[in-house]
Amino acid sequence: GQLWQPNGLVANNFSIFIVDTGNHRIQKLRLHNLTIMRTIGSYGDRGDQFRFPRAAALLNGTLYVTDSSNHRVSMFWSYRLSPRGVFGRRGDSPGELSYPEGITTYNDEVYVVDSGNDRISVFNEDGVFQRAFGDEGESPGQFSLPMGIIAFKGRLFVTEFYGKRLQELTFSGTPLQTVPMGHVGGLTGLCAVERVSDRTTAPPMSTLYVVDAEFHVVHTLAVSVQTPESKRRKGSHSSHHHSRSSSSSSRSSSSNQASHRPLVYSRLESLLEGVVVPTKGHKHHHRRR
Repeated sequence: GQLWQPNGLVANNFSIFIVDTGNHRIQKLRLHNLTIMRTIGSYGDRGDQFRFPRAAALLNGTLYVTDSSNHRVSMFWSYRLSPRGVFGRRGDSPGELSYPEGITTYNDEVYVVDSGNDRISVFNEDGVFQRAFGDEGESPGQFSLPMGIIAFKGRLFVTEFYGKRLQELTFSGTPLQTVPMGHVGGLTGLCAVERVSDRTTAPPMSTLYVVDAEFHVVHTLAVSVQTPESKRRKGSHSSHHHSRSSSSSSRSSSSNQASHRPLVYSRLESLLEGVVVPTKGHKHHHRRR
């Protein structure tokens, strides 16, 4: 189908759901041939309407869509793409939202980037508020215009546009580390791809793809789990001070989520370097409360 400023997508084994932001609708396509199955949405504030939808996630047969300028999340039965309900309203109290952006799911919970409130709000699969974490700031666990979010390798990854960083956190919001990325601009969307490898010959490695909307590139990061063997090899080439620092960091991460082994990041080449095309009358989308 025709699209206008599409901003997000999510897929299952059969279908792909495209967040057609500029047309204020969701399009459902067959995955194998990308033909349109259903569409829903128009501009407005009814349960089957949107005002600038931004991202989508799937959980247990429900499609969740962040409806940014309506300050809510809309739910749809994914099979028929029919309305199931909405949750959230504008505000900064628990369960309220301000310009929600990214969204992801994990263990029957829905994690919403409450961008205007610089926090992550967590709901159950029926949209009942559970908890929130984060506030405005530059310290670990704080955010400056958070945008994108994914659940990956038993962790949350959150991008920040104004903060220009990618944070790795537990699902309770405890910061684990700021992912080393070098000099980057305002970060927005991200995704991860798991690499299938022979664990007897190489450690499991994956790739994170992070959209840099300010510098018009996609950054790529190779991600591997630090095994005890690799940690010892690394330690043999490091100073005693660095080893103590690494051990302290590892103990801190383990105390927050004991099952986690530290993740190791290696920056790869940036992909898809873009050309900026000036548009008359264009206004930056990102807002503050």
